[in-house]
Amino acid sequence: MEQRRRRPIILALLLSSTVHLLTLAALQHWFPAATTGFPSLRLSLLEAPQQSLDRPPQQSPAKRSSVQPTATTQASPPELPQALAATPLPPSALTAAPELELNPVPRLQEEFEIGLASLAVEFPMESDHRQILQTALHRWQQQLPAWTDSDEPLRWRQGEQEFRASVERLAPDSAMDLERAILDVRTEIDGLSLSAQVPVKRLAFSAYAQLVDRWDPEISLANDQIDGRFHSNSPLLVEVDAESGPRVTGMTTVSGRVTMRRSGKRAEVFSGGLQTWARKIPLPQRAFPWRELAVEQERLHFIEADTQLLFDADGSYRWQALGVDQASGIVSLPDQPWLIIADDGVRLQVQGTVRGSVLVYSPQRITITGSLAYARDPRRQADSPDYLGLVSEKTVEVAGVAVTGPGDISIAAAIYARRRFRIRDYRDPGAASLSIYGSVTAGSLSATEPRFVTRVQFDRRLQGKRPAYFPQTDHYELEQPNPSWVLTAVAQSPRGSPH
Repeated sequence: MEQRRRRPIILALLLSSTVHLLTLAALQHWFPAATTGFPSLRLSLLEAPQQSLDRPPQQSPAKRSSVQPTATTQASPPELPQALAATPLPPSALTAAPELELNPVPRLQEEFEIGLASLAVEFPMESDHRQILQTALHRWQQQLPAWTDSDEPLRWRQGEQEFRASVERLAPDSAMDLERAILDVRTEIDGLSLSAQVPVKRLAFSAYAQLVDRWDPEISLANDQIDGRFHSNSPLLVEVDAESGPRVTGMTTVSGRVTMRRSGKRAEVFSGGLQTWARKIPLPQRAFPWRELAVEQERLHFIEADTQLLFDADGSYRWQALGVDQASGIVSLPDQPWLIIADDGVRLQVQGTVRGSVLVYSPQRITITGSLAYARDPRRQADSPDYLGLVSEKTVEVAGVAVTGPGDISIAAAIYARRRFRIRDYRDPGAASLSIYGSVTAGSLSATEPRFVTRVQFDRRLQGKRPAYFPQTDHYELEQPNPSWVLTAVAQSPRGSPH
């Protein structure tokens, strides 16, 4: 029984060696000086007697004392089994042979053959191939969201090399999931047929710590602290002095140039990397076409008049109509994502602590009248199910000092302001802090100083999810930064001829 348990280990070692040999054979196609590949490899698995595998043989004291080679006597090596006679042994093995009791010749138990022309081998995709794939992916941005013909591949060329990719779209499991697809990429290199299964995802705007469409000429990136990815669809002005300056820890992409005012150094400001003249990420003409969505009525609160929303940590919120109609009510949030939709021209006010998954939408304006927090803070509870999205076709703003008070404001939410994200009373010399945990997407930004020094900290959960129905970009990116090729066939050539 013990010997049978050892057999899979031996087989695994043999198969591992086979894969290494096959990899070397595949590499020959890139190195003409190497020898040609093998058509196949035959392996034999031998069953050795249990004693030789388990422990060295034990001799009686009498036998050990009777066999003592003298200085003039040379011990002759034992006769090797015929199956092993062709394998040279190291000198140490020959010297130790007189102390061993050899077992009978091993019995041939299993024999199998692996064809090197059909065994697939996986190996990392080279950096230039990853760059080619990413460039082609950028070229398909407009096509992929509506791509429905999985039988018609996308094709592109890089020099003399042709690539083909068929698209398999994956339906999102819920309104919070990102759109995903699998690209089956294929090409041939030096007689090798290579394929790669490349998962890609469509980014929501919430995947960026901050994304700005148009920077006002008089607005600069000054003392802002941005922890996460940053993108600008227009040139960027950065203001740095000896005492202060902005810091961006994530990758920064700018569709234009970056102008550094005063003594700033780009590497110090953009520690996560900087790419200028990057591709624009356009904001959709309609941020949230909710009427086109298949939203169940029991998961939607439709508001027809200006209303204040006060969220409570117990999982409910109070709504209070503003103006003549003083209607009010309390809603308990369900386990499923919940939508609060305002009618055309209706303005909403929000503050409080959210417990659940909520998206608040107004085609006109959303005003933040106080801090917004999560009942289960993701910075302490990584799997927190609390999400808040604030989406407006026009403006999302922080109310003036008379409403919020002169102190700090913290906002936990993903914000999308199609026209403008605005700070009222930004000239107030309060020197308070505005902390945003989540993301901010805006058509443009107002100034925040001197009232606020702003810090945006990206919510890492938004890399793979989004608040329910949160607007999506037309930008796709690789889910795995280092995809792998799979060698599916080796072209055979006459022995000795170069590939």
